[in-house]
Amino acid sequence: NPGGGSNPGGGNNPGGGNNPGGGNNPGGGNNPGGGNNPGGGINPGGGINPGGGNNPGGGNPGGGNPGGGNPGGGNNPGGGNNPGGGSNPGGGNNPGGGNNPGGGNNPGGGGRSRATKLSKSNKTFILDGDSATINFQLKTSQATSVNEIALFKVDDEQGTINGVSLDDSNYIQTALQNSKTVFSVLKNPPKGFASNPSRTIELSDSNSFRFLMVKNGTLDGVRKGSVDSSQIRLSSSLTVSDISDNNFDLGFSEDGESNDITIEMQLDNEATKPIGTDLQNQEEGEVIDLRSVTAKQTATFTVHREASFNNKVVFYKVVDADGGIDTNNDGVADVLATDSNYITAAVNNRVTGINLEVENEATSSFTGEFEAGSIFAPMLIVNGTLDQLLDNNPDNDPEVFFPYTDANSDKVDHVRMLANNTFGFEDMPGGGDQDFQDIVVTIGFG
Repeated sequence: NPGGGSNPGGGNNPGGGNNPGGGNNPGGGNNPGGGNNPGGGINPGGGINPGGGNNPGGGNPGGGNPGGGNPGGGNNPGGGNNPGGGSNPGGGNNPGGGNNPGGGNNPGGGGRSRATKLSKSNKTFILDGDSATINFQLKTSQATSVNEIALFKVDDEQGTINGVSLDDSNYIQTALQNSKTVFSVLKNPPKGFASNPSRTIELSDSNSFRFLMVKNGTLDGVRKGSVDSSQIRLSSSLTVSDISDNNFDLGFSEDGESNDITIEMQLDNEATKPIGTDLQNQEEGEVIDLRSVTAKQTATFTVHREASFNNKVVFYKVVDADGGIDTNNDGVADVLATDSNYITAAVNNRVTGINLEVENEATSSFTGEFEAGSIFAPMLIVNGTLDQLLDNNPDNDPEVFFPYTDANSDKVDHVRMLANNTFGFEDMPGGGDQDFQDIVVTIGFG
């Protein structure tokens, strides 16, 4: 027991800390209850705790806590915080407690039933449980513009939302408030880009939903006023075909006459939502969210370009979903997207070693590292260099665009979600030609 502390029960305890119950405790930390605790961390309740992390809530008799961070007790092999207790084998944060067998974040606590069936009625899709993992994959597109696909929560098969019916003048605004972005579909994908991009979305707040499409725009644009609500296409522009159980083809029309975009949707609770995507179906969610991971992540970047400008993409750290930047390391946003010094703060909080660029009509790959526990947003530097932003000459600063429209000089959306951890950028002020393939970045983990 070279690290100090009481260890009367025997067993290895080189890390120090009290370990009166015995058992191996090489990681250190207090372990008075005994039992193996090789990962370290406080484990006063005893029991097997091989994954490390604090485990004060008890002895985990049901199978230990290999993932870390389970003070409430109960099985938590998938990792993530689970202070409320209860089984959480799928992983993900479960602060409210209660059983969470399907995995994923469960902040409200309590048991959640996983859907096993996805059915349709009158263009409303209905799950037979409280939560589900849904996969979306683009099959074909002949669209004339870059359109965003989204789903929104409804009350019933008629599409009523919080008592607001389809014929109500407030219906579209109500739908926007209950919408989640799936992805945007490019009109002319860059050379080498995946022909069938996909998204995995975890639904946990509704068992009935419908779809909409924003023609040549985004939900963010409509919310911010830069895109007219007349560009939204509701269920009248949707056709649905059954493929098999829990599997459908969704046809979206720009003009209401023919299917311009076909997307396959499938209920798949075996699918795993990729690392970094927790915010990507939310407003201005074109970011990498690593708040739920505890280890540094190595990322592989694939970069495509179809533009005359020599654009670059870097990433910077933000502290919340609104893009706030912490400048004094207290975990609180000091600079907001609306502030005049936002560009300077973003540059100063950039991730070193990640500077993405590629020749026109080419593809390049890079690697870099993100620290755990934070959100990282992309920043597009248009036809310029990082050095120009860092020097003391404001006259040579290039244009810069962010996922947060309030931070953009033209207050226009310049970043689209194209797939899991895949962002497409528009480099021209005012939205330019709205093709969003001037530079396209895909991030892979693991």
